[in-house]
Amino acid sequence: MSETLQPTRTSTMRWVGVALGTALLFGVAFFGVLQVERERLDAAARISRQHGRADDDLTTGFLHFTLGARQGGAWERPRGYVLLQQALRELETSVRGLPDTDQLTAGFRKDLADFERLLKAQSLRSGTLQDEVALQLALGRLKTTAEAVDVRLRARQQQFNDRFDRNFDIAIALGLLLISVFGLLAIRSALLQRRLFEKLVDSESKFRGLVEQSIAGVAIIQDGVVTYANPRAAEIVGATVEGLLGRNFLDFVVERDREASRQILVQLASDPKGQYAGAFFVNRSDGAEVRLELQASPVRINGTPAVLGIVQDVSERYRMESERLEALQMLETVSRSSGEAIFVKDLNGRYTFFNAQAEWLSGKPASEVIGRDDHILFPPEEAEKVMALDRQILRDLKVYHVETLLPTPTGPRCMDVVKGPLFDRKGGVSGIFGVTRDMTDRKAQELALEESRAELEAVIDALEEGVVVYAPDGHVLRVNPAARRITGFNIAQASGMSVAERKIAVAWEDLDGTPIPFADSPAQRTLRGETVNNMECVLLNTGKGIRRILNCNGSLVKNPDGGVLLGLVTFTDVTERRQAEKAIIQAQRLESLGTLAAGIAHDFNNILLAITGNAILADADLPPEHPAHASLQEVLRAGQRAKDLVRRILLFARAEDARRQTADLRDVVSEAVELIRPTLPARIQIKTSSISTLLPVSMDTSQLHQVVVNVLTNAAHAIEDSGSERRGQVEVSLAEVELPQTVHAGSRILPPGNYASLVVADDGCGMDAAVLARVFDPFFTTKVVGRGTGLGLSIVRGIVEDHGGAINIQSAPGKGTRIEILLPKSVEQPQLEKPIPGVVRGAGRHVLYIDDEAALVSLVTRYLQRHGYEVTGNTDPEEALAVFNEAPERYDLVVTDLSMPQMSGFDVARIVRDRAPNIPVIMMSGYVRPEDRERALALGVRDVLLKPSTVEDLCRTIDSQLH
Repeated sequence: MSETLQPTRTSTMRWVGVALGTALLFGVAFFGVLQVERERLDAAARISRQHGRADDDLTTGFLHFTLGARQGGAWERPRGYVLLQQALRELETSVRGLPDTDQLTAGFRKDLADFERLLKAQSLRSGTLQDEVALQLALGRLKTTAEAVDVRLRARQQQFNDRFDRNFDIAIALGLLLISVFGLLAIRSALLQRRLFEKLVDSESKFRGLVEQSIAGVAIIQDGVVTYANPRAAEIVGATVEGLLGRNFLDFVVERDREASRQILVQLASDPKGQYAGAFFVNRSDGAEVRLELQASPVRINGTPAVLGIVQDVSERYRMESERLEALQMLETVSRSSGEAIFVKDLNGRYTFFNAQAEWLSGKPASEVIGRDDHILFPPEEAEKVMALDRQILRDLKVYHVETLLPTPTGPRCMDVVKGPLFDRKGGVSGIFGVTRDMTDRKAQELALEESRAELEAVIDALEEGVVVYAPDGHVLRVNPAARRITGFNIAQASGMSVAERKIAVAWEDLDGTPIPFADSPAQRTLRGETVNNMECVLLNTGKGIRRILNCNGSLVKNPDGGVLLGLVTFTDVTERRQAEKAIIQAQRLESLGTLAAGIAHDFNNILLAITGNAILADADLPPEHPAHASLQEVLRAGQRAKDLVRRILLFARAEDARRQTADLRDVVSEAVELIRPTLPARIQIKTSSISTLLPVSMDTSQLHQVVVNVLTNAAHAIEDSGSERRGQVEVSLAEVELPQTVHAGSRILPPGNYASLVVADDGCGMDAAVLARVFDPFFTTKVVGRGTGLGLSIVRGIVEDHGGAINIQSAPGKGTRIEILLPKSVEQPQLEKPIPGVVRGAGRHVLYIDDEAALVSLVTRYLQRHGYEVTGNTDPEEALAVFNEAPERYDLVVTDLSMPQMSGFDVARIVRDRAPNIPVIMMSGYVRPEDRERALALGVRDVLLKPSTVEDLCRTIDSQLH
């Protein structure tokens, strides 16, 4: 690596001459100089020894240190480390005497420190290839600098020799006495110089061996020509060492890099402190292009500037890096164009990658997010939750799927996040990756779908129409509440019930009672694809005792391919409607019967009034002792009974005026019992018990009468249903009850107070709990068709509760039924009939009497005339009004019948009021409806009398109107 310094004879002789001259001329001074030179010589020898040992230790230690890390065996890494440390200490000691201001010395010490730093760093961990190369380069620089130090030491030795030669000449000139002494010194100096030379040669050999065995290429270039190259450098360029030496370095560089490489060489040659590290391409001898990594520094060889270069073939690494960069670039391109937000975090939770979609979603640029943690995106609490999940991912090394809310400029967005650990090529965890999808719109759609589904479910559940959804195989998928209520199936039973089980649980009938096979039921027909439209049939739930008439419709829900998805059956419970229709027919029949009864009663009233009136006149005409008085009294008593009978008939026909008044409940119950008793079979007895005190109740007597009749009728039917020949008894009792506190009675809450109690108990068949629970439902009945409408007890409860009372029923199968009706007592006393006052004489008052019954006209005319009235009677209302219109001032009062063939009493009253508003009008009829009374009063009629009123009643009414 450098030329060897050769000792010369001249040098030795000069040393002898200097010694002799010095001895002769300076004596003791020369002796002092000799001592100084001896110390310097000893120092040079010591430095030579140190460099020798350091060279051995560096070579041996580096091999042990590097090969021990990879191969082991005889190569001991700790031993190598110790040898290298020892060599560094010796090298450091060798320059201890050199000044710090010297650049070479400072560079040598810097190279020592760099090598020691790299060595310590590698001793703490297993070094990579890059670390090993860096250590080799540092070793190369150290050896290069050490060589320069050796040159410097040899130069100092040369200076020492020159100085010694001069001293020797002076010594010869000055004194021959000391020649022997300085001769010995010269001999010794020669020996020391030879020994130093041998050490230097040995050190150079060891350094050369180290460089020759280096895994990095080493070359020295002077004036652009390769003056030295190790085998690795030749191998890299595909040549031999001999073929490389003497060649121009630029011949190997590719053409595109030659000019830049030439300028680098020129710059390094001109700048001793320059350094270069970079990459360039060379052409191998086989034509392949190789990428080299170069570290170059300037050196001086025998005083000539040169460049020391260390090169490594990084083509494969460059290729792999290029492929990696291409893959990363492709991945980055894909991620940035992805519709999903993609991000990467390091182990500290700081973002290292943030694609364009993530920027768009968060509203923050990547430059603002990169290097920051989640606090840049989320509120503090949410950020801590996100970072806690990241730490859990790093602990569990699992992928997690979570949803979170991300604040954005447009408001919070719902994000679907997939996060997991990110591994490097060696399998170590290097961070966390995440892929985020904006789920806000989909969540909104799902929510809207759920709301629509909930609304649809609510609509279906709110329908009064039953809805049942079937699977194509016939299993029930859904039953709405109306269907459960109508059929008696709950959702669990219906959904889990197989087709075979439904065959057992339900039965179907036509409206006429003919059984319908299960295969022809509405659901089965629908699932077969048959048309089911307004199909009316009867469903029987044998387990619940339910019998309902259903109006059914069915349809299939199909997919676009025509396959059946669902079967939908809807039905309406028309049981009440059908029963209502029957009830309406029955009510119409009853109304017709009532109208017929009212018409008969009207005509019968006229006859009865004629009989009783003429009997009164006849009785008045006979002398007191006449025997016919007794017969006429019997006729009048029979007329009174007939009058009561007609009133009951009119009450049955509901033709009597319904007005609330205080009456004795005992009288109403007694009348109802007397009315119903003749209609019952002889085997059914009615037993009554009452109290002696009054039971005043504010009531509509006709309605209360109806209540008692309905209850008694039901009791009688219950006895008949228990056996056709069985004897039975109905007990009717009245009592006064005091409630000291609020009590529950039936469906009502009654306040404290005094109540009238009516109890009707029978020993009939009784009712079970199911029937008892529905006994007040409208149109509910257990009676056979044609025997009851199911309206009785519902009307009874309505009337009782309308009167402020309550009804309570106790019953059990085979033990009869007990019905108690509680009505609040009235503080008023019953309105008794006023005593008949003496008839006031007519005193010439003129009365116009109109009735289509000639017998009544004759009777009333004679009766009023007998009492002093002037009467004009007429059976033709038109004729009577014609006479009236001739001189209305002649008349003081008009009495007219309500129902007449030619003209109604309303027409008569209107004409009279129009002609003479001040003349009172009294109207009579055997059938007065409430609306008739209201209409009459609206026309100005003073009073409406219900036949069969006696002529005495008519006279009293006329008298009250005229006086």
